[in-house]
Amino acid sequence: MNVRIIGLGLALVVACGDDDASTAATTRAAEPTTAPTAAENPVATVDLDDPRTCATCHAAVVEEWERSMHAEAHQSRDPIYAALRTLRIERQGPQVAGQCGTCHHPLASSEPESPLAALGVSCRSCHGVAEVREGAGHAALVFADDRVMRGPHDLRADASPAHGTGPAAAHLTDGKTLCLACHREARNPQGVVTCNTGNELAEHADASATCTGCHMPTVETPSGAVSTRTSHRSHAFLGPHAAWEGSAADFLRSAVAMNARLDGDALVVSLENRSGHGFPSGYPGRLVVLQAIAKDPSGAEVWRAWREEASERPEVMLTQVYVDAEGQPVMAPFATAMARDSRLRPNETRELRFDVPPTTATVEVSLRFFLLPPKASQALGLAQSPLAAPRVIAEARATR
Repeated sequence: MNVRIIGLGLALVVACGDDDASTAATTRAAEPTTAPTAAENPVATVDLDDPRTCATCHAAVVEEWERSMHAEAHQSRDPIYAALRTLRIERQGPQVAGQCGTCHHPLASSEPESPLAALGVSCRSCHGVAEVREGAGHAALVFADDRVMRGPHDLRADASPAHGTGPAAAHLTDGKTLCLACHREARNPQGVVTCNTGNELAEHADASATCTGCHMPTVETPSGAVSTRTSHRSHAFLGPHAAWEGSAADFLRSAVAMNARLDGDALVVSLENRSGHGFPSGYPGRLVVLQAIAKDPSGAEVWRAWREEASERPEVMLTQVYVDAEGQPVMAPFATAMARDSRLRPNETRELRFDVPPTTATVEVSLRFFLLPPKASQALGLAQSPLAAPRVIAEARATR
């Protein structure tokens, strides 16, 4: 099984998509009144929906995309999305498939089993967008039929022999408009806010903060054979999944800083949110848990923050807790209310204080990131999946 998961890209919307009439809809701009035929324009036969076509000239970015969660956004390639999607269809009806598809495979949102949908969020899903329309829920992506592939740089109209080019697209150059089409805010059928990453970004102290600034860092190589630039934005679309891949595990570690110190008979742990939004953010089932273990001078354990379940000490859990009408915890798509949001807010630094035995000599502190809470992993049949295991994203040591 491919150990990739839905994290920060468009693919996190399975439990986050609007489920009412305001759901994002992918539409197409009106066709030209006189479109060129293949005989008049041989380029018209090039399949711009197929990333393999793009790789001929843009090999570096296509290779990066292939290992991204955009490439794995379809239910056939991501087990978490597949399990949640199936459960939602069972409980909420078959229309869920199309609603999820507006972000998981926007070029074929109404044909979830098609080969085009299986490509997930592919090149033209972003570069074929002519306009991003603001709406009550997700923005609507308007796909043009002019065979122009839009980018963040101004190009001559005849710059490419394979497709149309032109001026830079504002929804790409600002580093967030296109991203927020699927990552701003979403509500479940009961009207409860589930994903809210875009609005959290707006709370950031730096008004110039963008999505691409963190999730598409600059790579000091050309984007492909045709590029005249020596660097490009990474199309690996870094997100929480990076910690499960190993190759980019430092990305998730960079989101939060942790320090620990002993103050008399107390352990003081400081957590600083360095991401541009709430932490954790994206899919509303993500969970971060702090564990601390104290030892005496001989190395024997004398205390730990929690033993059986982290819920013994709610303050060590960074998460969102959703409940049903009876007040019982449920997954976000089925909730009638959010009972608690203990995540770090943008720019927040939080101190946690614990009493420890006077015999404490050292305390080892770790921060663990779960893609899904353990109970949700069990409910979705993923308890034995590598994706259910947490990743340690920060460690600290306090010594007298």
